[in-house]
Amino acid sequence: MPGIRQLAAILFADIQGYTALMHDDEKHANILRDKLKQSLEEQVAAHYGRILKFSGDGALCIFTSSIEAVHAAIEIQKKMQLDPQVPLRIGIHTGDVMFEEADVHGDGVNVASRIESFGVARAVFISGRVHEDIKNQKDIQTISLGKFELKNVAVPVELFAISNAGLVVPKRELLEGKGKQFVSPAQDRKKNLRIILSSLLVIAIAIFLLGKYFFVGNANADINSIAVLPFEKIDKGDTSEFLSSGLAEEIRTRLSKVAVLKVIARASSAGYANSQKAPSVIGGELGVGALLTGSVQRQDSQIVVRVQLVNCKNNQQLWSEKYLRSNRNLFELQSEVAQKVVQQLGAKLSASDKNNLQEVPTTNALAYDYYMEAQNIINSFEVPSHDAYQKATQLLDKAIQLDPNFVDAYQRQIDLDLLIYRGTINIGQNASLNRIDSLVQHLNEIAPDDPRTAEVHATYKRVVFKDFDGAKEFLLPYIATFPNDAKANFYLGICYKRLFQLDSAIIAYKRAIVLDPKSCINWRELQVIYKFQRDSANARKTYEHSLQVCREDNEKITAEAKIKYPLILEGNLAKAEAALRAFSFKKNKSSRDSWFQWLYLIEGKIDSAAMLDRPETKKDTIYENDYNCYSELRAYYARLKDDSADAKKYSRIAINFLNVVKKKQPGNFLVFSSLAECYAILKMEAPCRENLQIFESLFPARDEKFGEIGITEEELKINMLMYKEDETLELMKKLLELPLRQEGSVFLYRLKPDYRFLHNNPGYKKLVGE
Repeated sequence: MPGIRQLAAILFADIQGYTALMHDDEKHANILRDKLKQSLEEQVAAHYGRILKFSGDGALCIFTSSIEAVHAAIEIQKKMQLDPQVPLRIGIHTGDVMFEEADVHGDGVNVASRIESFGVARAVFISGRVHEDIKNQKDIQTISLGKFELKNVAVPVELFAISNAGLVVPKRELLEGKGKQFVSPAQDRKKNLRIILSSLLVIAIAIFLLGKYFFVGNANADINSIAVLPFEKIDKGDTSEFLSSGLAEEIRTRLSKVAVLKVIARASSAGYANSQKAPSVIGGELGVGALLTGSVQRQDSQIVVRVQLVNCKNNQQLWSEKYLRSNRNLFELQSEVAQKVVQQLGAKLSASDKNNLQEVPTTNALAYDYYMEAQNIINSFEVPSHDAYQKATQLLDKAIQLDPNFVDAYQRQIDLDLLIYRGTINIGQNASLNRIDSLVQHLNEIAPDDPRTAEVHATYKRVVFKDFDGAKEFLLPYIATFPNDAKANFYLGICYKRLFQLDSAIIAYKRAIVLDPKSCINWRELQVIYKFQRDSANARKTYEHSLQVCREDNEKITAEAKIKYPLILEGNLAKAEAALRAFSFKKNKSSRDSWFQWLYLIEGKIDSAAMLDRPETKKDTIYENDYNCYSELRAYYARLKDDSADAKKYSRIAINFLNVVKKKQPGNFLVFSSLAECYAILKMEAPCRENLQIFESLFPARDEKFGEIGITEEELKINMLMYKEDETLELMKKLLELPLRQEGSVFLYRLKPDYRFLHNNPGYKKLVGE
């Protein structure tokens, strides 16, 4: 859109000496260019930025946050130092940019360009303004290079070099670029110093007097993070719950659209309703510098709303106000409060931030009432019920009928119907999908360029079509516009996870945790990613953090972290066994036997594992949508004990039973994996491969990269049961290159008796480190 001004972090990058390199070795230059392009595309997107220009040897990128821009630059430089090394230099500045059709310009762009011109290979240079934004980040280190007079820039700019491990910090006197080092004339130093000190004294006195006599609270430019706590409901009568909770939530939503602020998600703030904790304690737990609290009370036909903004560092009130408004003017009140908060925090707003704060969601006050009441029902969901769904849907339908262009109402209704489609609410998938199709199409017609429409498309693609790449492409621009949306960052992590882009998934989940630090699912998903990466230290550390956050300990996840991780991630069998024997299993006593069975099988204690199952005492049984085939289990135990006769005997019994199950449950993929395994024990390759092929065609997520893991694990088991050494080894290697799900652990390969037939194979010994 022409003429749009935006505050942004601007990153310039270029390959040093690229022109000469193209002249000397064009092929190698193209390799370096392609490597840079790929890294930029990955890291800029992962850190919520956009590549505006890529010229072959360099790029211009923008970010909504200086912190994200610097983190992206560090990661890019790390990758550029791997072979083939790319001599990249990077400069970053924060300032205004102006979008004019396909071009971008402005003072911010010019300064960033000048800073980059002073850069050297393997270095990241930033301006003093960027340094102010990132100076409190413990994982970013900097060194000042002094002030420089940049070409066509009126005021000298202090440059800093990022000094994290692996990055270059050059000497100041060696730097050359578009400008020169700033040096004050010697004869004016004392005079300038006196003037500066006098001016500072005057300014300090003026600020003190103004603050003391004219302001309720000073603007706090260093506070860039806030949590909006649930408002208190004063009435003991019939005041609607949605007025208190809904008002606070809508103010939070408006603040969350201000890109320069960090705003904590409702889910994490909700736990502090009526809390007696000091603001400093709450601020520390949520990682914010300010709290907004309030109360709501009916007074005849009007509503009394009291709000106060508190500095978490010193528990001091920054601002407070009392509002007396009609119930029909709530959205104006929300906008006014949000703007006042931003003003008190001293946040510098872009044009889009200002528009977001002032935006009116609907001009129909009654439609807005219905929407807020529906929103309150949705926010109260623990497990969505049929009745809650119906009530919220009726309210949203009323809102949409009153205002057919009410984007927020469409968005919430689509979210609800997607819960039905996923089976969370049992009503009917097909009817739900038809309704979703219609709602998405209508939203496209009334608001095709609205970021919320992009978010809806992302959810639609992810949930209905399992198109995680397509969903990601919609989520990235949405998050660039609304970086405080914790759920959007979480779902971006899901997309990266399902696409095996695990480093990017970690960044997205960490961002979701910053915005919603009390969310168990955020911590647990991050823990899973570290497990996928076989990163034991971070997996366990994340697990420990999750225990501090989650109100109820999830026994299954705790058991996996304490029992399974030591073995599959570290190879510490003794530690795993000790953890299992100490584990209480308060919620599910039967799972204790399952865990001991798992451990006994790895230790090669086949009889001990079989005693826990006692399959010989149980009958093969068919259920409505499931089955138990104990004959197959007996065949597997016999094979592990090298009892060929019983292994074949029970495999045949299992096949006869499974063929009956197959007729009753033709879509059950597990039936065909069981048949393939039984035929593998009998070394009947043709029917084995036939059933394996059907299994793969029915396997969930078979069309995703994620499905590749489960299919490969089954192929490994089949080849292992048929004692095929070369094929088994190749599949073992393949699983080690994929995210760790179950079998892709070198420690399991070394310990499990299933792989004894490989013990003399040189390739196996090399693989497991023997």
